[in-house]
Amino acid sequence: MVVFENEVFQRERTQLELAERTALLRSFIDASPDLIYYRNADGVFSGCNRAMEELTGKKEHQLVGLSPWDVYSKEIAEHIVDTDQKVFADNQAITYEQWLEYPDGRKHYFELRKVPFYSKDGRHLGLVGFGRDITERKRAEDQLHKLSLAVEQSPESVIITDVNHHIEYVNESLLTTFGY
Repeated sequence: MVVFENEVFQRERTQLELAERTALLRSFIDASPDLIYYRNADGVFSGCNRAMEELTGKKEHQLVGLSPWDVYSKEIAEHIVDTDQKVFADNQAITYEQWLEYPDGRKHYFELRKVPFYSKDGRHLGLVGFGRDITERKRAEDQLHKLSLAVEQSPESVIITDVNHHIEYVNESLLTTFGY
């Protein structure tokens, strides 16, 4: 009888520890500003964090069981499903960038990473996805590109030097002016 009670106590303690670890892990996932989601081998959502809920406009329990076709516009869903299939076919993680739209119409640019995941015995279970909002970085890169083109195409001679007056850049106009 004492052995049985000890086994019950140990089982209850193990279940409590597992519940606490699960709650802690869930807190980490939900606290992340990055998108985190997982879909099963059929491409159906199995779970997500709060950032993903905000992007889709659906609570996790509403998202579970849906495919990307049920959640996104046709154009976005096509790209998502294509990259999912690449992850499954090549059996390796991929990283790419894509515009995604919030339910209120805001569009943000995300760096997305998809990673296949497996059971302990090697069975393919689906994929885990992560998305980082890089909208501001994308806008800064685009602005820098425009400014760079303006300097390159300027009819005025442009020369850029470092603090020691070593030439780092000259545009085509300067080269033409000096016969190079």
